[in-house]
Amino acid sequence: MINIKERINLVKNILLIRNVIRFIERKPFTSFIATLVVLLLLIIVANILNRPQAEQKAQVNQKHVDTYQIGSAPRVNLQAKVEKAGVVTITAQSAGVVQQVYHWEGEELKAGTTLLGMSTNYQGGNIFSLQRQIAQKQYENTTNNYDLQKDLISKQREIANKSQENTEELRKISEQALNETRDQLAFNEDLLASIDALISSPAVATDAAQLRTLQQSKGQLLAAVNQLKSAVRSAEYQVDTDNSPTQLSTLQKDISLKQLDLQERGLDLGKEIALLNVRVAQINESLLYPSMPFSGTVERIYVRVGQAIAPGMPIALVSGTAQNNTAVIRVSEQFAKTISRYESSQLHIGNSTYDSVPSYISTEATDGQLYSVMYSIPNQYCDQLTDGSYISVSVPVGYPETGALVPFVPLDAVVQTQDGAYLYVVEDGKAASRKVTLGVVYGGFVEVTEGLRNGDQVILNRNVIAGETITTQ
Repeated sequence: MINIKERINLVKNILLIRNVIRFIERKPFTSFIATLVVLLLLIIVANILNRPQAEQKAQVNQKHVDTYQIGSAPRVNLQAKVEKAGVVTITAQSAGVVQQVYHWEGEELKAGTTLLGMSTNYQGGNIFSLQRQIAQKQYENTTNNYDLQKDLISKQREIANKSQENTEELRKISEQALNETRDQLAFNEDLLASIDALISSPAVATDAAQLRTLQQSKGQLLAAVNQLKSAVRSAEYQVDTDNSPTQLSTLQKDISLKQLDLQERGLDLGKEIALLNVRVAQINESLLYPSMPFSGTVERIYVRVGQAIAPGMPIALVSGTAQNNTAVIRVSEQFAKTISRYESSQLHIGNSTYDSVPSYISTEATDGQLYSVMYSIPNQYCDQLTDGSYISVSVPVGYPETGALVPFVPLDAVVQTQDGAYLYVVEDGKAASRKVTLGVVYGGFVEVTEGLRNGDQVILNRNVIAGETITTQ
C-alpha cells in the first residue's frame, strides 16, 4: 500500500513533467538552447574533475630474492625405513592349535621362556611329542646296550689275537717235531745204508734166507724213510713264515680285527645318530612351544586358545631390553657414491632432529639395483620409533667446496627454454642470466657440469629478469 506522502510526491512529479512538456511545446528553440548549455556545463565540470595530476618521478624499488651458494653440499630429503633389532614379531613355524597361552602383554620374561603351547589337533594330541618319545626310547636302548656291545667286541678282538697266538705256538711245535723227524730220517737212512752193504757182501749173497730177510728189512726201511721225508716236507711247509698257512692266519687275524674296528665305529655312530634323532625330535617338538628369543617384554599376543595356527602367522610381538635401531635408505649406485661422509645428515624423528653420518654405505646392490645407506639411531629415540616405520632424512650430496668439480643447484632455480637451460646469478647487485649444462637429477637438486663457478650465488626466485636490481636475504 502506498501512503499519503508518497502519493503527494508522485502527483508533484507528474505535474512537473507536464509543465516541462508544455514549456517545450510552447518554446522549442529556447528549450533546445537550454539543453545544449546544460550539456556544455556538464562537459566542463567532468574535464575539471578528471584532469591528470603531474606525474611523479618513479622510484626504483630493489627486489629481495633468495639465493643458493655454490660450494656447499646440497641436501636431498629422502625416506628411511626404521629397523629395530630389539623388536621381533614371533611367527608360527609349524601348523597347530593353540592349547594354552602362558604369558600375556606387559610381562617381562627371560630368554627361552615358553609363551604358549600348541597341539596338532583339537583334542590336544601332539605328534611331535610322540616322535620325540620314540627317539628318546631308541637312544636309551642304544645307550643301555652300548657297554655290552663294546664288551662283546673286545672279547672278539681278544679271540682273534688268541687264535693268532695259538697258530704261532702250533708252528713252533711243528718246528720242534720237524727237527725230531729229521733225526729219525737220518737214522733210518743210516740203517738203510748198512743193509745195502750187507746185501752186497759175498757172505750174504750165498745165504738165500739171510738175503731175503735183509731185503724185507730194506723194503720196510725204504717205506719208513719215504714217510719221514713226506712228514719233513709237510712240516717245513707249515713252519715256514713265507708260506700260505702262516700268511693266511695273519690275514685272518687282520680281517677279524678290522671288522671289529668297523663294528665298534658303527656302534659309536649309531649312538651319536640316536642322540641326534632325539635332538631333532626335540626341535620339532619345540616348534609347537614358541618361546622368547631374548630377555624382554611381551608387547602383544595375537592368538587365543583354540585358534588354528598356520606357518608364518604372527603369534606375539616382543621387545628386548637392549635395542639397536637403524635407519636404512635405499638409493641408486650413483647417488650412493655421492653421499657426503663428512657432513652430517639430519634425521627427523618426531619433533627432534638428530645429526649423524652414515654408519655404512653398501658397496654392492642389496635390494635389486638399489644400494643401502645405514644410520645408527641412539636408544634415546626408541620410544618415538616403531619397527618398519619411515622417517625423513636430509642427506648431503657430494662434498663441501664441490664447486671446483660438479656443483649442485636446486631444480626449481633452473629456467628451461628451447635454446637450453639458464640460471640467474647475482653479479654486482643485479640479476644476470647464465647458460648452463645440466647433469643427473638427485631429488630436488641437479648437477651443473658447465656454466657455474665456485662461489656463485644462484637466484632461487623465478620472478626476476636479467639486469634487475636485487638484494639477497
